[in-house]
Amino acid sequence: MLLSTDPNEIERLTSEVLAMNTERKRLSDEIWNVVRGKAQESFERTGSKMVILQDEQIEMGVASSLASRLVKAYNAPALVLSSSRSGRIKGSMRANDSTIHTRNFLEHFDRQGSYFLYYGGHANASGFTMESDRLEELMKALHEYVDTIDCPEERVKEYFIDATISEEEMHPELIRLVEFFEPYGEGNRPLVFEIQGAVVEEIGYLNNSQGGDRHVKLTIGYGHYRWPAVYWSAAPLVGKVFDRGSVLDILFRLARNYWMGNETLQLNIVDVKPTKAM
Repeated sequence: MLLSTDPNEIERLTSEVLAMNTERKRLSDEIWNVVRGKAQESFERTGSKMVILQDEQIEMGVASSLASRLVKAYNAPALVLSSSRSGRIKGSMRANDSTIHTRNFLEHFDRQGSYFLYYGGHANASGFTMESDRLEELMKALHEYVDTIDCPEERVKEYFIDATISEEEMHPELIRLVEFFEPYGEGNRPLVFEIQGAVVEEIGYLNNSQGGDRHVKLTIGYGHYRWPAVYWSAAPLVGKVFDRGSVLDILFRLARNYWMGNETLQLNIVDVKPTKAM
């Protein structure tokens, strides 16, 4: 695609890459619904220090995006191990600046037990490949090592707002802008939008079979549309920070949600605050 001089070929290849990325996101959303309980269980097992997740349903191609999503959901480092293919497993680790240096973390295990065929990365993102017959041994070593790690001091969350969206601008076509800047990753974080004076019209909950704070499903009224939204682990905020009928300023990422063969746009909420009276 980058070497071609034929405009038609460039357009065709670009469309193929975008289609592949859309499919990857769909698979990531589907597996997220499957492993959410295991992620919460791991988070609690490590004392809220980290999420360590392995499941045979996790395809190699979505491990990295799933790890990034877990970091956002739990504000903690995440290590995701994919399903076994041809006797090998791939792992992907992600972390925020204030927590674990991911490459140093993996280097510890390479020194201690030579678990990896190869590994690499940097402070916030690393990966590795290993023989699948050493998985149980690695998982045991991971949890033993995490037990020795001090939990980092909690920091006030800060967000960079890419744009404040007016009621007129809040339109389904906004997803085209989001997808124009894909793929997101290291050095290219997902866009964060703000809306002001949005109304909470409906509130529901997503139960967590493993315990922990429930997630909140909302319907948000803003502009000419009613928007489905999800706010992870936000059940304790209902009745305190917001309730049905509340008017809020909302920070969110806009994404496509795939569920039971249906596709909808969804606000993935990252923070809220009551709208100040004018």
